[in-house]
Amino acid sequence: MSRSLHQLEQAGALRDIVGLAFGRSPKASGVTPEVLREIVLGLELPQGIPVVAGLDFGHVTPLFTIPLGGPCRLDAEARRLEFGCVHPA
Repeated sequence: MSRSLHQLEQAGALRDIVGLAFGRSPKASGVTPEVLREIVLGLELPQGIPVVAGLDFGHVTPLFTIPLGGPCRLDAEARRLEFGCVHPA
């Protein structure tokens, strides 16, 4: 995961993001919350963006596919990611 995120960073793909959401990682991956925290802290991300981990998607059951290109809302306090509707800020 670290390698993939650093590739995105080097390509400039993280420069303009407004939030970052991580699903759950399989136990066999070794990506614990502590490991993920260290990876994220090593990235150059825009200041003040919400970062949420452990959401109910990823390479684990339930397997949920996230739509690309549509509107979504990330609520870091509620640990909630919503798709298909835009809520006022």
